[in-house]
Amino acid sequence: MPRATSRAAFLGTALLGTALVAGCFMSLDENRWKLADRGAQGERGARDLRSDAPQPNDSSSDAAADAKPDVAASDAARTDGPGADAPGADAKKPDGPKPDAKKSDGPKPDTKKPDGPKPDTKKPDAAKPDLPRPDLPKPDLPKPDLPKVDLPGNCAVMNLSLLAAADDGEIWPPDYFPDGETGNEIYLGMDEDPMWGYFRFTLTQAIPAGATIASANLTLFGVGAWQWGGATGNKALNVRAELAADAPAVTGAGDVPGNPANPSSRPITTAVVRWPATGGLVWTTGADHASPSLAPILQEVVTSKGGLLQGSHVQLWLRSAQSSNGAVITPDFKTAGYASHPARLSITVCK
Repeated sequence: MPRATSRAAFLGTALLGTALVAGCFMSLDENRWKLADRGAQGERGARDLRSDAPQPNDSSSDAAADAKPDVAASDAARTDGPGADAPGADAKKPDGPKPDAKKSDGPKPDTKKPDGPKPDTKKPDAAKPDLPRPDLPKPDLPKPDLPKVDLPGNCAVMNLSLLAAADDGEIWPPDYFPDGETGNEIYLGMDEDPMWGYFRFTLTQAIPAGATIASANLTLFGVGAWQWGGATGNKALNVRAELAADAPAVTGAGDVPGNPANPSSRPITTAVVRWPATGGLVWTTGADHASPSLAPILQEVVTSKGGLLQGSHVQLWLRSAQSSNGAVITPDFKTAGYASHPARLSITVCK
């Protein structure tokens, strides 16, 4: 085929294709605008229906309705404007102002709790009922009957101790031990013959005639015993007082009470006190031992002598209360090892 004929045929074919395509676009565009026009008519009808109904007085709603674009005017502008029928015309939605969907910037409600005083949620203190207390009977407990000590008025106590080495010793006739036997120990008891012990005390105050000896106790320290037997042996001591207004110091074995050669040299009281009052004397090594009250024998001295002067001496004599052998042992005064345990005498005198 000649080259001119072929080019004419090609151009004719191209023009025909272009016309067909343009017709298709025009047909599509016409259908699209018809659909848009129907939608706009429907929307206007719905808006007319809403406007006929009673609405609350809301200025924000009216402003929003006025802000919507007029679809009909937009459609007319598209239809009548230049290039409306041109193929390939722009089918985009109108660019009218869109309603502002953003929440209004008005003042937000204050949701913070008020700072007022908090309500008092504490439970009120209910008044406690004043319940009557039952009157329980008080138990009547028996009171123990304690012994009453009725001392006469104007009583005084003298606590006396030995003052010199000559104030104690032992006589075991015919022997005399002014500082005690071996080991400076005084034996009080019996060994075929009585073993006498003597203890001489200086009065720190006068005992006038008519005074009453309320009580008197001798305390001796124990350092041992010989064939004594304790409580099971039923052995005891007898205590007497020298019957003198001022007993002199003992100087030898001849001063023993009841000496046949000199019976009047050392008279002693008729009254005697058994130590202990009943049973056997328990003598413990390393402990003090207190006698029963010696008031009877001292009272005899005070009464028989018409009282005793301050600074005068009272002398006690002790021996076994039985004839069987046995003795208790106490230290001699100012003996090494026993210096802190001299014999002691406590006297309560009432005037």
